[in-house]
Amino acid sequence: MCRIILFGQADTVEVARELCRPMVVMFGGLHIEMAALKRLGDWLQGRSGWVQALVQAEIATAATADSFLRASHVLRTRRAHQVTAAALYILQHHAYNHYCLGETRDAEDLPEFEDWCCHPLC
Repeated sequence: MCRIILFGQADTVEVARELCRPMVVMFGGLHIEMAALKRLGDWLQGRSGWVQALVQAEIATAATADSFLRASHVLRTRRAHQVTAAALYILQHHAYNHYCLGETRDAEDLPEFEDWCCHPLC
């Protein structure tokens, strides 16, 4: 009986030694997305006015919009960034249309939207 207990303890020590080998820890998709959203929140915090824009557009309250900066709730934060990206894309299209209406050149000479996005001052 004593031998079995000692063997069991020795076996546990051997397994513990094998577990102490160098290991690589890899984050899952959720943790990677959370880190990316938090970094994006760091960039937007401060003078960007992103929180105030969300509040003024009645997309979120001030507290909720502020929680987007910290990525407290991943799904809500992702949706807020998607709404922001869509709104900016629409505004960019409006700016392109305004540019096209203001140009006196022929329609053939006007750059395509994608080209204008890369070089908006052409």
